[in-house]
Amino acid sequence: MKKKFIVHPLMRALTVVVAVAALVSGVTYAALQSQLALVQGNTIQTATADLQLSTNGAVYGRTVQGFSFGALIPGGAPSPTTGYNIYLKNNGTTPVMLKLSANPTLANTDNVDLTKVKVLLTPESGTPMTFTLKELMDGSEAGGVLMPNVARLIPGQVLNYSLQVQLDIDSVNGSSATISNVNFIFNATAVS
Repeated sequence: MKKKFIVHPLMRALTVVVAVAALVSGVTYAALQSQLALVQGNTIQTATADLQLSTNGAVYGRTVQGFSFGALIPGGAPSPTTGYNIYLKNNGTTPVMLKLSANPTLANTDNVDLTKVKVLLTPESGTPMTFTLKELMDGSEAGGVLMPNVARLIPGQVLNYSLQVQLDIDSVNGSSATISNVNFIFNATAVS
């Protein structure tokens, strides 16, 4: 014989009350929702990082004619004596940090030891930064080697540098040597 399942009247009443309460609160929740509020037609745009350079501090662009670092004596003074002027200008809308590199495809037919070729970049007022040519070439894949004397170049700011090259005494074997097709590449990366 099957046992008959009897629901107690109090339990039945409680189930009906809970169901009605759930239905009423759902309808009330739906009725209390606001219409959508919309922010329409937004534009998201980056700041502009725009580094330009000059050799005279008056005419700026992305490229300037290179220099000849001649009459270098291994172990001697940097050339030229006073250096070539390089002006770097942040023509963008955001502060930037500066990096320097050299093209890895330069011509070194006389097998100069590029770890012993020094590139000196001296700020108008400050301590010279010294890089090896090899270090600058290796840094080209990462966008350059950080210029440690410059934390940030703010929009509109111009920095003047003196560019020189120096050879260590044991950098060259033979009576003379030439390294050609050297490009010094300044890179600017936006910072906040």
